[in-house]
Amino acid sequence: MRVGLSLWFLVLGCEPRQRSEAKAIVSALERYEAASANEKSSELGRLSSMRCTEPATCEARDSCVAFARTNMVAVQALDGVKIRMRDIESGLLAKDDPIAIALPTRLTFVEALLHRSEAELLQCKEAVNRALR
Repeated sequence: MRVGLSLWFLVLGCEPRQRSEAKAIVSALERYEAASANEKSSELGRLSSMRCTEPATCEARDSCVAFARTNMVAVQALDGVKIRMRDIESGLLAKDDPIAIALPTRLTFVEALLHRSEAELLQCKEAVNRALR
């Protein structure tokens, strides 16, 4: 029966809705990951507003949105640290300035966010794989 259904979808040139929605999530996630730091917010918006009609694809979308949100915050925070480091190197920010002194703590925060986003990305990929079956 399953082979017959697959053949039927192939002959008609269509595929189950869940699979096509999952593929769209994969494409949106790829666009998010390829986006520059400035473009990530709009790609996150596109991903989070994707329509889903199947429970498995809604779970996958939501899981991938959670990853992208955490990742975007981490990328923005890391960019802020890089800017402050350049400010210190160029002399625009004194090493004993409270902002400069707080940078190691900020880096610890960024590292924690990156670890969290890695775990969320794994959950996202697992959810997408389930939806693709």
